[in-house]
Amino acid sequence: MTTDDKRGRIFFYSIFAGLAILTFLLIRPFISAIAIALITIVLLRPLYSYLMKKKWVRGRRGVATTLTIVIFFLLIIIPLLILGSLTVNQIRILIELINSGELEQVLQDVLVKFEEFIQLAMTSLQIDEEQLAEGFQDLAKGALNWVSNLAISLGASLPDLFFSAIIFLSLLATLLPATDDLNKRLKQLSPLDVTIYDLYLIKAKEMTISVVKGIFLLTILQGLLMGVFYWIAGIPFAFFWTMMSIVFGVMPVVGISFVAVPIAIVAALTGNVTAAVIVLIGFYVFVNPLDLILRPRLVSKEAYLNFTLMLLALFGGLKLAGMLGMIYGPVIMILFLTTVGIYAERFVPSDEPEIAALLAGGESETPLEVTGDASETESTIEELEETESADDEVD
Repeated sequence: MTTDDKRGRIFFYSIFAGLAILTFLLIRPFISAIAIALITIVLLRPLYSYLMKKKWVRGRRGVATTLTIVIFFLLIIIPLLILGSLTVNQIRILIELINSGELEQVLQDVLVKFEEFIQLAMTSLQIDEEQLAEGFQDLAKGALNWVSNLAISLGASLPDLFFSAIIFLSLLATLLPATDDLNKRLKQLSPLDVTIYDLYLIKAKEMTISVVKGIFLLTILQGLLMGVFYWIAGIPFAFFWTMMSIVFGVMPVVGISFVAVPIAIVAALTGNVTAAVIVLIGFYVFVNPLDLILRPRLVSKEAYLNFTLMLLALFGGLKLAGMLGMIYGPVIMILFLTTVGIYAERFVPSDEPEIAALLAGGESETPLEVTGDASETESTIEELEETESADDEVD
């Protein structure tokens, strides 16, 4: 390589790095909208491929894309907007109830029952009912004021939400029909071996789908089922507590129990033992086991993570990037472990099998299953390539 070639490459890479940094700064305010659009494209791609194969679509990308987006809005976006509106309305009613002072009588009833329960075990215990009532009321006011302030801040950020929605729809309409072409282009530009590139693609896609189905979809189902038991038990503001169950259900470890158990305790202390029993039965007999039944069926074997690593990925992603981080975290973790597995398989000397086995998860008691069986990985990649070729024929 001549001196002029070296200078030309250095100059080109400098320009490329500078423009890449400027481009990132340009799109940084809308990173969340871009990420949500990419995740949505991964989830909607099977529906798009299904529509493309229909005779009445006749392989027309524009028709399939429009139908996919319309179905997405009818089944997801519009119901979410309705649920959000109903939730805000119930929050408003709760705030009015607190400000009117009607909640104080309810708290007094709870404290009386609580005092009677405690005095059965400790007859000398004295409870300042008025002070505790004020404490509970201040706590409830603080929590609901936080929710109302959040709603106000969301209202103030409507312009940003509007621009993000435009970017989201534009990306959805542009990239959904061009996924295969984009994938081929990236494969050509990638310095990685095709097999490794496909492995990364499979791991990232399957983990994204598994997290959405195994966490968000399952949590929504559990929260709605818990809401049915709130309604049967006659719990006030059942719809609001249903939404809170869905929100807390997304959180690892905490879960719906953070909402259901306190509601049952308050119902029992106010003398409504039947309602408390219904809520506890609904949670422990129906809602909680739903996780054990459905989660293994919703999580792909290509997206398997050790429980501890999944927990670290979820909490770390939540801390780093909020709710979206619960998708980023597991995807980053599975890609990291995939990289470790590729290194162990391809770059660790063959005369050091113990090190290779250790890096790959090997025969430890809690295997990470990064790359799995070689034949399974190869067959998965072959299936992916066959699917892509079939889509190309349709196009």
